[in-house]
Amino acid sequence: MSELDFQPGDEFTVADFFECLTFGERGLCLHTDYVRGRSMKTDVTIRPDGSVTLTTWGRGQSALRWLDQLQGKKRIAEVPVTR
Repeated sequence: MSELDFQPGDEFTVADFFECLTFGERGLCLHTDYVRGRSMKTDVTIRPDGSVTLTTWGRGQSALRWLDQLQGKKRIAEVPVTR
């Protein structure tokens, strides 16, 4: 039913971020499943000892893409045009 909430061009906002954020004994947690029709399915937990867990489900290689981006790696490269 997420199609009902989905709007092309709509972006994840600061308000969305804060709505998904919690703080408790486990530490600072961001939990996203569906946000306004977008399947995000990602959890990030930052524990008091500084360790971080990034979990994704139903998203294929999403976690690897996140890690590559955080490490500054480029996943998309320009293809030279030949004429």
